[in-house]
Amino acid sequence: MPVEVVFNDFEKVAGNIDRRARAVVQKTIADLHREVDTAFTQEKHGRTYIVGGTAQHPIEHTASAPGEAPAVDTGNLMNSVTHAMTDTTVGEVAVGAEYGAYLELGTARMAARPYLGPAADKVKPAFERALGQVFNG
Repeated sequence: MPVEVVFNDFEKVAGNIDRRARAVVQKTIADLHREVDTAFTQEKHGRTYIVGGTAQHPIEHTASAPGEAPAVDTGNLMNSVTHAMTDTTVGEVAVGAEYGAYLELGTARMAARPYLGPAADKVKPAFERALGQVFNG
């Protein structure tokens, strides 16, 4: 006697996977954005110079050294970083400052001051674990 087994809830299962994957992506891009902001505000080890103030009370700025994330001076680069979902399970961390890529990658005259790549490397393991749980658990 044959037994027929029918599973016809694929839409329900797929919808649940999409919802769970979306939550993972949302958390990951927020974490990535937070890591980028943290990298900007960590202590820098480049050249220190006077950027304003008075002779009695100078305002100093310490630049980033090659290989460090850029130092915050005006805050334009840091404030230009945004994150958003661009599709159901696709998120994006974007840098609006036009010079952001030059700092990340460097130029012929300046060594790289990477901030996106190292931040992505930090959040990648948690993203992979969480996404594995979406599909395996």
